[in-house]
Amino acid sequence: MGKWIINEPGPEHKKPLDKREQVGYIGYDLSGCYIPTRYPNGFPAGAPMGYYDQPTAEEAVRLAEAILEFVGSQL
Repeated sequence: MGKWIINEPGPEHKKPLDKREQVGYIGYDLSGCYIPTRYPNGFPAGAPMGYYDQPTAEEAVRLAEAILEFVGSQL
């Protein structure tokens, strides 16, 4: 996570991403936190809590807040 920072394009992009594109990539990045944790066999072994640490959780919250901010600005 964290490769899609608001207002900074990924290294593979030649032109800056607009906000809508950024939010799409952020949502894709966050899906890695949501989908595996919803299913008992989402991880090869162990509980989901064993796959996440404090910095990862804080980054996920930061990215989710960026999405909420964008959506709020569109209302």
